[in-house]
Amino acid sequence: MRSLVFIIVVVAFACGGTESSKPTPPSVGSTSASATSPARTASRDACNAHKQSLREEYCDPDAPNEPCAADDFACELRLDVDGDGAKELVVVEAHGDTITLAVVWADGSREQIATSAHPLVDAEVGDSFEDFSWLLYWDVITKTDRGFFQDIVGKRRKLPIKGADGDALFVSGGDAAAAVFHRGGAFVMENLGF
Repeated sequence: MRSLVFIIVVVAFACGGTESSKPTPPSVGSTSASATSPARTASRDACNAHKQSLREEYCDPDAPNEPCAADDFACELRLDVDGDGAKELVVVEAHGDTITLAVVWADGSREQIATSAHPLVDAEVGDSFEDFSWLLYWDVITKTDRGFFQDIVGKRRKLPIKGADGDALFVSGGDAAAAVFHRGGAFVMENLGF
């Protein structure tokens, strides 16, 4: 039953779309955004490789023309990570066999959301994460003056996200969901309970 609920949740979130079609800030060391910058190309290559691994794991190989959730995986999202009113770009990156997420700040600098030196820790279960290769779906959860809300299976639900500086990322590997957000200069992961 839990898998069925997750599939319905993914479909509900997928219908909301992303903001990935907006212009992106400059990459590190450049003065203007470039669709062909080495960092941007590397991020897209990493994302496409991750999409392919998701397709191999989750899609029906006998029906290659059928829609598959892996095809909807976003390579980048825009959100106000630090609450300053400007939207940053968060991208998928690869470092060897490790999939990471990185913020491209307004000044063009990049910061990995989780690293071996500073892994994300899920306080509820004690797991730490520096590798997002499990990531099946992610989206933006916009901060409002009343908190964080998301439409889940057609119903608006308040999410238990406390102390976030700005917007949050909804992340899911298929069996659970969490929020990743910036709090006081560091990134935090909080289990959402579904």
